[in-house]
Amino acid sequence: MREDMAKYRRMSGVRPQSFRDLETPPHWAAYDSGLELLGRQEAGLALPRLEEALQESLAQVESCRAGCEGPEEHQREEEEEGTGSQGGLYEAIAGHWIRVLQCRQRCVEETATRPGRSFPVPDFLPGQLRRLHEAHAQVGNLSQAMENALSVLLFYPEDEAAKDALNQYQSQLGEPRPGLGPREDIQRFVLRSLGEKRQLYYAVEHLGTSFKDPDPWTPAAFIPETLREKLREDQEQRPWDHEPPQPKPLTDWKDVLLLEGVTLTQDARQLNGSERAVLDGLLTPAECGVLLQLAKDAAEAGARSGYRGRRSPHTAHEHFEGLTVLKAAQLARAGAVSTQGAKLLLEVSERVRTLTQAYFSPERPLHLSFTHLVCRTAIKGEQEQRMDLSHPVHADNCVLDPDTGECWREPPAYTYRDYSGLLYLNDDFQGGDLFFTEPNALTVREVTVTPADLPSVFASPPKEGWVSTGPQVPIPGVRATCSEGLSLELNLPSPPQAQVRPRCGRLVAFSSGGENPHGVWAVTRGRRCALALWHTWAPEHREQEWTEAKELLQEPEQEEEEGDEEEEETPSRDPSPEPPGRRPPRVQDKTGKPPRVREEL
Repeated sequence: MREDMAKYRRMSGVRPQSFRDLETPPHWAAYDSGLELLGRQEAGLALPRLEEALQESLAQVESCRAGCEGPEEHQREEEEEGTGSQGGLYEAIAGHWIRVLQCRQRCVEETATRPGRSFPVPDFLPGQLRRLHEAHAQVGNLSQAMENALSVLLFYPEDEAAKDALNQYQSQLGEPRPGLGPREDIQRFVLRSLGEKRQLYYAVEHLGTSFKDPDPWTPAAFIPETLREKLREDQEQRPWDHEPPQPKPLTDWKDVLLLEGVTLTQDARQLNGSERAVLDGLLTPAECGVLLQLAKDAAEAGARSGYRGRRSPHTAHEHFEGLTVLKAAQLARAGAVSTQGAKLLLEVSERVRTLTQAYFSPERPLHLSFTHLVCRTAIKGEQEQRMDLSHPVHADNCVLDPDTGECWREPPAYTYRDYSGLLYLNDDFQGGDLFFTEPNALTVREVTVTPADLPSVFASPPKEGWVSTGPQVPIPGVRATCSEGLSLELNLPSPPQAQVRPRCGRLVAFSSGGENPHGVWAVTRGRRCALALWHTWAPEHREQEWTEAKELLQEPEQEEEEGDEEEEETPSRDPSPEPPGRRPPRVQDKTGKPPRVREEL
């Protein structure tokens, strides 16, 4: 849908006012607008929108709370199913009031959840107050900045950042201002919410009811001692409340990298991000050749991992071929591909997993969750004027929202993925580099040009002030359309944080979350192949097909061993030499040395 909207925006005669949003509530519209203005360092313009967002959020909470006192639909459903309360009048009154309080507490969660999303934005109201006091401070409104900082402390009395900001504002103001305190609307909200929580936790402890507190700021004193441990465990299971793990020091993995010629080419600092690395030397040229041949043979056998047709699911200008480890094993058993290649695919995937764990997670085991040998081939005759990417910017375990820069760890994203890896097999193609960028990488800029400007716009290399190249070979990811009056609209990706050129045996590994948005430039000539792997900390999401493929490939070996034993017991009357090809020959590289065969690094 987002791509369709972008296409409509590029159509001649279509302007922003042509679009009308029927889904986004007012508080989200104001919130997003305020964040966008803050991102452009326009705090003065952002303040009215941020204040509007907070007021609309509080109004939305009030509207939701009013709806909590409607008909007791849940109670009627329970009575129809025979599961309702069997008590008397007092029990019914208490049950109804508890349900009203539970509903009211959920209103903040509902207000903090974007349309179409499953999970709320954590700390939605305190987060707005933080942005407000910072924006007020930027424009010199120190009294309002203090008011909002004090309001943050109503939620988190020990918030060090808010305390430091408050002290800074006070020192700049000089003399204390009498009557300066937290916002009255926030004071009312917090006091009312705490009163309701006190009643609900009493009901949990003494009446046996249930209550899932939606707020992480609830004081521990309000929670019965018997419930605190369970609540702490529940909060630890929510992945969106935690920062991504920090990179491990060099001494944890240096020894592993030195094994068999594996070298660290770029670390997170050199890649201008976090939890990223480029490693070289994981494959020999001969091993790359075996896997390339495996991909080619599997494609000719029609194994495309369920992708309909021959076009890529990401662009109409490329063919996409995919091969899983189980499909490779099945094709090897059928004789359609080399058994040697299928076994090497399994071995290499384990090689990458072991190295990724040693580099990023030495204290916590990683499991393969999916392994995919993928090739992208540029379609001849369809590369001129191409303006898309081979793979759009995305994150691997969350839904990336480029409008706000947020990444939602919820379905349809593969939320259990923790680390990703791309092991490249070749470099004899044009384009196809991997790049890391910002979450809100795509910006739209409309400019009006004269005929004299066009050579500069489409020059190759581009002239100063322009980013597009010639009309025959535009930069991948740059979309440009000309309408009447030579109005040129450029949909430009921000400069990437880092870019990696594929080559045989090069691994790019990184954490799978919103801290590492990435994409692939268009493949404009040739065929680009890589082994894509995703790893998880959750053993229940380990790749079952990997184990099945390993067992399937071991069966012929067991049959051969049993056959050898039978031949030893009953010698053949007409012995003949073992036919060539019964066991796949070991692959040798250009120096004549056999490849590395490692169960572990």
